[in-house]
Amino acid sequence: MTSTSEAKSRKLIRSLAKRYPKAEVIVTGCSATLNPEQIRELPGVTELITDKRLLSDFLIRRGLEKPPQFPDAMGTRSRMYLKIQDGCNAYCAYCIVPHARPYLTSRNCEEIVCELNHALGQGYREIVLTGTHLGLWDIDGQNLPSLITQLLECEGDYRLRLSSLEASEVTEELLALFTSHPHRLCPHLHLPMQSGSDVVLQRMGRRQSASQFLETTHQIREALTLPAITCDVIVGLPGERDSDFDQTCELVRRGGISKAHVFRYSPREGTAAAKMDDQVPEPVKNERAKILAEIATQQRLEFVQKMQGQQETILIEKSNDNVCQGTSARYLTTKINLQGDDSLRHQLVEVVIDSIEGEILLGRRVG
Repeated sequence: MTSTSEAKSRKLIRSLAKRYPKAEVIVTGCSATLNPEQIRELPGVTELITDKRLLSDFLIRRGLEKPPQFPDAMGTRSRMYLKIQDGCNAYCAYCIVPHARPYLTSRNCEEIVCELNHALGQGYREIVLTGTHLGLWDIDGQNLPSLITQLLECEGDYRLRLSSLEASEVTEELLALFTSHPHRLCPHLHLPMQSGSDVVLQRMGRRQSASQFLETTHQIREALTLPAITCDVIVGLPGERDSDFDQTCELVRRGGISKAHVFRYSPREGTAAAKMDDQVPEPVKNERAKILAEIATQQRLEFVQKMQGQQETILIEKSNDNVCQGTSARYLTTKINLQGDDSLRHQLVEVVIDSIEGEILLGRRVG
């Protein structure tokens, strides 16, 4: 959770209180845990739940039914986010989340399988497994690949996508599942790289070196066909030198990154990095972010070009008079000339990519 996201949360609370002056505003989450006094002072706030695990019990005590774990209706959405894990104890120097949610909890397999089957019955066709630290899912001696194996056995026309994993958590066991279920597991892995400099990674408190990250991306590209490898990168951590930044740019290039989300470091009170010396000036952060974003754009375009002539599975999400539009297994926007066939919305469709328009794939349906 960044300072920006916390500010947005406070703005939303004020907006809700203004729009619904008679409503009770109940706040939970990281902000409520870390800054309870500040949240209590916001207009309309009647209750603060500093531990969100207690939310269900609170609602029951108030005479309300326990909130459902299952999605009730698909509405206009085709993709469902299924949270299976909460909490993180990594304590990266720039991150406040472990201070708010240091506990690690994993939902049991039966509950997750039940929720997935219910979502499929509601019409969802893509299930995204999420967690505060997804790779730390562990229950009764079972790890994440064990859970995914069980989810892959569910019947129906659907696909699974993983939200984010540390590079060290991409094991041979996990890659074997991708290779044995190429149409069920999206060939897309999001890895928080953060920096390409070992010096900066150590200051961040990260547990993997730049060379280890590069080796993981190599293993992924060896195992999978045209995998989409996306990442997060932070520029401007205190003490980051020009040479450190150059190494980050080089790792983005060499890692075969298909998309990089570039963030400018901003101090977060309560974290180790906020107390560090050698804070990088804002103009330097902005310039580095601009340079890296340009490199990332070029990487993205090169990856998209490789998709021409390939066959992709598309989740159709929109349709109009001329085309259907959806998201590919590799998380690329794709348009198909199907005269806006609305019957295909929320369906998985096989498509051959005929051409590229910027970062958008243009294809035709096969089969």
